[in-house]
Order: sequence, then structure tokens, then C-alpha cells
Amino acid sequence: MLSPKRSRSLYALTPREIAKGVASRIVYSQYYIVLYLAFAALSTTTVVLSLADGCPGSLFYILEFIVNAAMIVEVSIRFVAFGSQFWKSPFNVVDLGLTCLCVITILFIFFSGCSNISKEEELLDTFLLVARNVLQFGRLATVMRRSGQLD
Repeated sequence: MLSPKRSRSLYALTPREIAKGVASRIVYSQYYIVLYLAFAALSTTTVVLSLADGCPGSLFYILEFIVNAAMIVEVSIRFVAFGSQFWKSPFNVVDLGLTCLCVITILFIFFSGCSNISKEEELLDTFLLVARNVLQFGRLATVMRRSGQLD
């Protein structure tokens, strides 16, 4: 005797739909803005540490790693939440570029070392960190305005 084939419920969600739902809840939550404020504060701290010390210490690298990892996770969450719509927003494309800029900045600073750094390289390091922060604060203002926090 043949057993009937079990069919899936029409109301069951696929793993992809579940991931998209969770990502959307994160993106549209109030905690998202708090998280973005924390990113900006940590990023500003790294600029201050970079300008205060001649040579970045381990605290600088730890904070940079946290900021970069968090930005990669944040952009990935938005990519999952928005799907193909991700590419239609210029802010998402700018954020993806900003995340790449952050990774390039930390790699450049990490591999340039302290003992053999020239004035031009030090100026470039500082410029990249400041440019990243300006773009991040602009993005933060946009996120807050879109969520109704800056009315």
C-alpha cells in the first residue's frame, strides 16, 4: 500500500523568507538607530586614538575590528532584508562602498606599520578615517530622518 505523500502547508515559510523577516525586523527597529549611534561613537574614538597617538595601539585595532565587523554584519542584514531592492537605493550602495573603504583603511593602517610610516602615509590614514566618519555621520542622519527621529 502506498503511503500518501506529505505536502507542505501553504502557510509555511521557507528559510529564506524567515531570514528576510528577521532581517527586516532588525532594520526597522529602534535598536537599529542605537546600534548605528554606537558604531559612530566607536568610529570617532578610533579617529581620536589615531590622532592622539603617533602609533596606533592595540585598543585602536580592537575598536577598528569591532567597527568593521559590525558594519559588514549591518550591511549584510540589510542585503538580506531588502533582497533585490537593496541595489535600488543609493544609500545602500554608498554603505557598501563605505564598508569596503573601512576594510581598506584598516588593512592599510595595519600593514603599513609604525616604524616605516611616512608623513604622506600617515596623512592618508587620517584622511581615510575622517572621510569614513563623515560618511558614517551622514548615513546616521539619513537613517534617523527616515525613521522619524529627526523631525
